[in-house]
Amino acid sequence: MVYAQTAIVAGIAVGKEIGNLDRVAAIEIATTRRGYEQAGRDREKWTPENRDTADHSLPYLAARAMYDATSPMRATRRTDCAIRAFLG
Repeated sequence: MVYAQTAIVAGIAVGKEIGNLDRVAAIEIATTRRGYEQAGRDREKWTPENRDTADHSLPYLAARAMYDATSPMRATRRTDCAIRAFLG
């Protein structure tokens, strides 16, 4: 997904820099209007129930990148409670 590529790279970098994501209170991701409309506006993008929705969700992909950067040996999933809680 073109709208999430830079957010994934940034998420990995931020995750590595911060380490413990429990310290994160909020995240702001800038995107284009079209990026927001396609990948972040709908509620389903914040609570993806299937792989297709998760693969096209800017908030999920950014959060997943952050979590994968801090726990590379742990395979995170769409249903991972930590990522769901992180997305609020």
